[in-house]
Amino acid sequence: MKYIGGLGVNLLRPLKVIVAVVNGSLERLEVPSLILGEAFGIDVEIHACGPAHRHVMAATRNSNFYEVALVGPDCPNTMAPVYTCGYTDMIDCIESDGCVPVPTGIGLGVTYDWDYITANTTNISIYE
Repeated sequence: MKYIGGLGVNLLRPLKVIVAVVNGSLERLEVPSLILGEAFGIDVEIHACGPAHRHVMAATRNSNFYEVALVGPDCPNTMAPVYTCGYTDMIDCIESDGCVPVPTGIGLGVTYDWDYITANTTNISIYE
């Protein structure tokens, strides 16, 4: 905290996450660093990618760079094809102006391929 207050930090990269159920799916929301970044006027760059990450970034005025992982020509993103709406975090999700669109549908804005998810489920745990 003394480095942030003393202006010794010019970028926050959230590592701690809050797990929440969003639209029926388990999502990571990186909240603590967002609050600190907002309070001190420091840029916050969201770690990793996904529909929830795009929404959090779009709602944060001090977040500028969306992380698209594994973008080398022989290294595609390892995300399973769980969306039926065309959502992707591959390199081609970046539009010509350098931006990525925020999904606009209900909830997180994406539609899930439940047949694919069900067919590839290997374990189900229920916590009560």
